[in-house]
Amino acid sequence: LAAAVQSAQVELGVSAEVSANALLKLARDGASATEAVNALGGVLSYAKANFQDSSTAAEQLGGILDSFGERPAIIGKLADALTATAKASGTTSEALAKGLQGIGLAADEAGLSVNQTVALLGQLATRNIEGTAATKQLVTILGQFRDPASAAGKALTDLGLSGQSFTEILG
Repeated sequence: LAAAVQSAQVELGVSAEVSANALLKLARDGASATEAVNALGGVLSYAKANFQDSSTAAEQLGGILDSFGERPAIIGKLADALTATAKASGTTSEALAKGLQGIGLAADEAGLSVNQTVALLGQLATRNIEGTAATKQLVTILGQFRDPASAAGKALTDLGLSGQSFTEILG
């Protein structure tokens, strides 16, 4: 742990206290010591890129991982995807994070990965639908795809696509 904190000081220019707080948040969120150390650089880089403190960044990213049932091993890729999608879609990583924290179960049931869900929320953000509003819209869409009685479900049945996951339909 000490080596990770020292490395963060040298490579990212953050204090030992900032690094220790991020490690503590990751550990409290269920990461092992090894997972927390491996995720530290991604969390701190995300925090700096998005003008957040490290504890907030660790909490945000950890909440998304929890929502999707993912382990901290993907935290760096998740942080990069959030930052890039926010920039490309004209929203904030915070708005995307809030959306992701509320949609994990519905996305999982639809067969969507974290990255696919980030991309979908990014698309909604380009249409000024962000945060909890985007979550509600996407949950509704995913629910309609699963519901054979909905208009979307009936259309899928007519096309011979009923019973397929959302990702299979999008191909």
